[in-house]
Amino acid sequence: MDGFAICPYLQKYIDRIDVRPLGPNSPDYKGGWGSQMREDIDTAVQDIWDHKYEAVVLYGKTVYDDDIYPREGDVEVLHMEANSTEPPLYKIADYTLKTHDLVIVQRKSTLEQARKRLEKTTYYDHWREDQ
Repeated sequence: MDGFAICPYLQKYIDRIDVRPLGPNSPDYKGGWGSQMREDIDTAVQDIWDHKYEAVVLYGKTVYDDDIYPREGDVEVLHMEANSTEPPLYKIADYTLKTHDLVIVQRKSTLEQARKRLEKTTYYDHWREDQ
């Protein structure tokens, strides 16, 4: 990847990122997997809005649900399946949560600024157009 990390700005924000289990993996799991997943994502979104974190990474088994992921305001919710054969997870040799999907909730404005900077480099040459 021309020397780029999978997430080039991770080090800059590492102290403002929280990593938590998702759904049945969560210590707060009460049953009802889909509703727990929605609650976990809602809590992460609220923590972003409250400026507690720049991003929250949730790990565990997920399902794609159009109603859960899209959000309004300055927050972006990204979903990545662990068994994906597409970027970004399949390229990470030492990825430690290989059996877990990821849901990354982060501040949209920060993500957009990073994307604009990276567009001026060769970073996106390594990604499919529809990613």
